[in-house]
Amino acid sequence: MVKTTATQTWNNLTGNANVNRNHYEIFYIMPFISIIIPIYKVEHFLKECLDSIIVSPSDCWEAILVDDGSPDNCPTICNDYAARDHRFRVIHQKNSGVAAARNAGLDMAKGEWVWFVDSDDMVDMHFVADIVTWLKSHKEADFVMFDLNTFKDGKEKPSSPHDTPSLPPISELGRNDFFLRYITYNHQQVWYRKSSQFRFTYGIRVSEDLELMYKYCMLCQHPVKFDALLYYYRIRGNSATQNASYQKVTVEDLPLVFNNLLIWIQKYQIKPEAWLDFRLMKMIQNLLYHASQIQGLDIDVFQNQIRRIITDYRKTGFPFANVKKYKLAERNVKVYFLLNKFYLKIIHPN
Repeated sequence: MVKTTATQTWNNLTGNANVNRNHYEIFYIMPFISIIIPIYKVEHFLKECLDSIIVSPSDCWEAILVDDGSPDNCPTICNDYAARDHRFRVIHQKNSGVAAARNAGLDMAKGEWVWFVDSDDMVDMHFVADIVTWLKSHKEADFVMFDLNTFKDGKEKPSSPHDTPSLPPISELGRNDFFLRYITYNHQQVWYRKSSQFRFTYGIRVSEDLELMYKYCMLCQHPVKFDALLYYYRIRGNSATQNASYQKVTVEDLPLVFNNLLIWIQKYQIKPEAWLDFRLMKMIQNLLYHASQIQGLDIDVFQNQIRRIITDYRKTGFPFANVKKYKLAERNVKVYFLLNKFYLKIIHPN
């Protein structure tokens, strides 16, 4: 049975909307955090992922399993877990991509916070209830970061240290200093407060998660970091980031991400803080590197894209646009590729 609201569940059980619900509502706990899991072609890993969640005895969470039209046994696995445990809820939809799957999960989520988990990874729920308890007494916190570890597919997941995590002082750092000290490019190690204004951009296949993260970080005021290992990221040889087409997709999508972020910056009049300038600089560096690896790249089209990105961000006041090597790329991306290739050979001779 999928639980919705306490009222609806009570009516379903009794068949009478007029019966006093107070006794039942004592036992109904609205989830504090919604774990959103997009699922597609991961039947060999999915049970490990869901088993790592279901071990938690707490009712502070719900897991929303978004079957994105997976053609394997994943839909059945999802249904099985939902039948076993009411904290699991399932969405079945036609294949629409990871951004659409996560958005579908956001639309169903009932928690105050959301956590995006990949279906081939694993989590450690040991301290989730402790963090939830802390957040309930620190309502001003609006961004939570914790630790992440990686392991290679076929290797055993590292053991989980269960030392009591340190509780962060809420005003330890301002936003800029926090995001300069604690840098992550993995949205899996972040909890966000749920908000109707935050959605993944449909159609973007690479860095759609960073786009949402950076938009959120621009507006949040009180980020906190817990010294607790909650996430285990599986490195797969055939994952999207290891695929041969990844470079091409990156070059196609990152200019869209830059444009979407610029629109957001202008809409909310975001100042060019140092943390954001650093993240944007790493993104332009990533875009240029992947473009340099593509055979048959349309240089003229790419040159115009780079020129527009750097010019627009310079007008908005971001210092990275005035760094010499990016000004070079703005003028002549071919020369940038050659010099960067030479530089990489020097620092990585083998």
